[in-house]
Amino acid sequence: ALHDSNCSAITPFSSIDQFRYITPGQFEILRDHTLQMNAAALLAKIARMDLPLKFHELIPTLVESVKGAQFLMSQLNQQHLDPSIQHEITQQRDLCLTIQQNAMTSLECVLAEMSTQRLLVDKKYRNA
Repeated sequence: ALHDSNCSAITPFSSIDQFRYITPGQFEILRDHTLQMNAAALLAKIARMDLPLKFHELIPTLVESVKGAQFLMSQLNQQHLDPSIQHEITQQRDLCLTIQQNAMTSLECVLAEMSTQRLLVDKKYRNA
């Protein structure tokens, strides 16, 4: 989980109400597959250089993001489809799915990068 200035844990998208703050422009950026793949690849390269010493919260945060989005999807699926808010619930489901896919893509890229080559930290300590 992420931490705020008071050191209390913040679960990514821990409630459906947080989706209201995402603008349509931000949602389009989240849905841009090419941009998200490039961001995931960059994140993986950075993680390869910095894990495990400086970036140790990355993998747990990505896993928590996937689980959080899955939990919110289950909450949305349990809601009764009131016709007046059906469009909003559909948008929230799309956003949940997009966030979950982006987190899984990032996690996949990070794990693939970590498993293909030895970490720089490992090389540094073995050569010392």
